[in-house]
Amino acid sequence: MVRLIVSDIDGTLVGRDEKIPADAPAVLDEVRSRGVLFTLATGRSDCLARHFADSFGCDIPYTTCNGAAIVDRKGRVFQRLRFPIRYARGVIGMAMEAGIAVICTVDGDEFVLDADAEYVRQHREIYSWERTLSEDEWQMLEVDKISFMSSFDDAAIALLEAECRRTPECFSYTRYQDRSVELVAPGVSKASGVEQLAAMLSVPMSEVMFIGDHQNDIPLMKVSGVSAAVGNATEDAKRAAGYVCSRPLFEGVAEAIDRFVLRNL
Repeated sequence: MVRLIVSDIDGTLVGRDEKIPADAPAVLDEVRSRGVLFTLATGRSDCLARHFADSFGCDIPYTTCNGAAIVDRKGRVFQRLRFPIRYARGVIGMAMEAGIAVICTVDGDEFVLDADAEYVRQHREIYSWERTLSEDEWQMLEVDKISFMSSFDDAAIALLEAECRRTPECFSYTRYQDRSVELVAPGVSKASGVEQLAAMLSVPMSEVMFIGDHQNDIPLMKVSGVSAAVGNATEDAKRAAGYVCSRPLFEGVAEAIDRFVLRNL
């Protein structure tokens, strides 16, 4: 029996246009009317996830920053795991030399280290806060997450991953094909974040259903009682999921909810 549904946001609940599906409120209202909880597990920072938590009516905490944080819509923080930015200074230098955007998250808010990076220039409406770190900040600042982002398939992403692989004790990382690498504290993932959240809610992981689409979703798929990949998911995510939806995005989410939750209540 599924008691808690957890969904990724980007590429799962919404597409690149980030529009909230018109039928989402009705589907989720039906879920909640059956006594089943619904929440989010996203790689987004708090500041970029709040709108979706509101739009999807999350009335329980949700995880952000790939499991580093557990927060709710009232602004309460139940968990925030950080790591020193100095641990990633070498990787950050490599990224900036290659023109890869470096986006840092501190206490749920984001800033960029180079506003001239192409990815930042293309997303100026989101990444408007550039910050130059002092040497003291390089030594003392702790971050929730660091994202390295490219606007195109970039061979430099593989080089960044190789550098990250050299220091597993400093941070955990996820590579998103040839477009991005994200760093969080050691041992942190969506799986660890949702395991902590489920424990807070007194829901065993065997009664959690997770729906996702990408590489950072795979660890959580492996520990959830029921896991589903939407139809547009990466091949790796599809292989990891217990069920592959025939439809993409929210249509796939609704398909999985109907199959594993609504029909079984």
